[in-house]
Amino acid sequence: MGTPSARIATKMRATFTQQLSQESGGDQEVRLRAAARLLLQKTHRDSGPKDVADTQIAGMCLIWLATTRVAGWSLLQLYNWGAALP
Repeated sequence: MGTPSARIATKMRATFTQQLSQESGGDQEVRLRAAARLLLQKTHRDSGPKDVADTQIAGMCLIWLATTRVAGWSLLQLYNWGAALP
């Protein structure tokens, strides 16, 4: 069935993909906003302790966002934009 870390990675990828798909309906701009919101959710320090899964999902968000129109933005710009989303 694979190593525990491989199973965790598979579960995280599935969670990441599922959360983006649920919010986007296939629209790239909506998916971009969903990834930004997910990144903020997984890294917001006031939302409690973070575990390895939160950190890795945040990393997946950053990797995915790096392939979009916001690739040249700083983290501060990305966080401010994400926080201002409706």
